[in-house]
Amino acid sequence: MEEAKLYHAQSAKKNEKVVTAFVIALAGALVLILSFFLPYSSATTEYRMLLEAYPDTMLYDEINLPAKDAINISMLEYAKIYMLTLDIPFYKLISVSCLVLISLILLFSLLTLLFAVLKKPIPLLIFDILTFATFRLLCWDFMDRGIILTSTYVWGASYYLYHVGAAIAFAGAIALLIIDMNTKRQAKSEIAPDSL
Repeated sequence: MEEAKLYHAQSAKKNEKVVTAFVIALAGALVLILSFFLPYSSATTEYRMLLEAYPDTMLYDEINLPAKDAINISMLEYAKIYMLTLDIPFYKLISVSCLVLISLILLFSLLTLLFAVLKKPIPLLIFDILTFATFRLLCWDFMDRGIILTSTYVWGASYYLYHVGAAIAFAGAIALLIIDMNTKRQAKSEIAPDSL
């Protein structure tokens, strides 16, 4: 009788830890997905005032981008911009490479979410790391080409949230992995005495 109570208490404690780790991993993965749709770059104060003063002025006729839509630009909006510049010979290579990176960030973020929901820590870790690495590569590209951290644009909320979301998902994945390893170790130790 005492063994049964002990078993149920241990089982309840383990389930509580799994739920906590799951919620942490899920929260991190959801932040990654949400970040895709939030501003990745934001106009500086001076440039914002200029854009707001002429909201219907087209910044670039090739991509049909009015000033009011260029104040805060999300990754989704950057993807749309690069889709429109695919036909411009000078921008074709840049457009393709940025579209690939942005698509991979979204794909890896969705896979991170999927493996968080499935409570699979190793694939969750892998896709979380891939999301963050691809994101950092895109950041480097944008800085190298002078798109962000200039007199016109700085990082938006999405930039910071990708760091936070990746760290939270990573922590949840590590917690799930430790719980899995402890469960397997405990199962082996329970089987070993019985086999003697």
